[in-house]
Amino acid sequence: FYRRLSSSPVPSKIHCVDGTEPEAAVKDKISGFDRVKSWTRKINVFEKDYLVIPINESLHWFLVVICDPGAMLLHSNDDTVECNDAESECESESSSIILDDREETSVTDIRITRIMIFDSLGITSRGRSMAVIRRLRSYLQLEAQDKLSMNSDSKKCIGQVVKVPQQDNFNDCGCFLLQFAEEFLKTCSDGRFLRESLDLSDWFPSSTAQNRRELMKQRIQQLSEDFTMREKLRPINDDESIRDISGSSDIEEIIQ
Repeated sequence: FYRRLSSSPVPSKIHCVDGTEPEAAVKDKISGFDRVKSWTRKINVFEKDYLVIPINESLHWFLVVICDPGAMLLHSNDDTVECNDAESECESESSSIILDDREETSVTDIRITRIMIFDSLGITSRGRSMAVIRRLRSYLQLEAQDKLSMNSDSKKCIGQVVKVPQQDNFNDCGCFLLQFAEEFLKTCSDGRFLRESLDLSDWFPSSTAQNRRELMKQRIQQLSEDFTMREKLRPINDDESIRDISGSSDIEEIIQ
């Protein structure tokens, strides 16, 4: 999803009969948003509590979670000034990203959209983090206009880089991403996740994430065995079970 969203705009594939491109086609660009907007044609993302987005950049996986995306929507009774151009930078980007506890705002009682970055290598620099946050915020603004014909307030969407357990090698980023997602879903049911602190360095032991490979291997083996057993018990004819001479089905015999 994010790779398509972050791809550079390219001219649309419109050609004349003689093989040349019309002048209008040069101006008609297919943007990153155009590449992913159909993914949610039957889904209202602003009704979701969380959007979980895995991202791979430079062969490294990290996780982004968007909390309460609907909080940035502007309704008819809102008098907040919105950004007229969703692709532009409405306000200073330096005020929209929080890197540590000291910079946390005091708006704990105000409904706000949060774009949170969980990186087990800690390599998302401020500039890189701002680029991710800016792109995802722009996506939400364009999505609101495209699907709901609504404007949104960029000031009510902030970015946060969370301090999380770190990997000690260069091949466990995917395992940590899965662990971040699982731990987040375990602890965010009350909707107040990270409103007081961005330091989760002791969230879980690093070994917990590193052991996920073995757990996934065991799970896959179990699923494979379950599938094999179901295939053995599945009737050849969908309408009638295979029965032996006595009239008992295979499943009945096994149960007996």
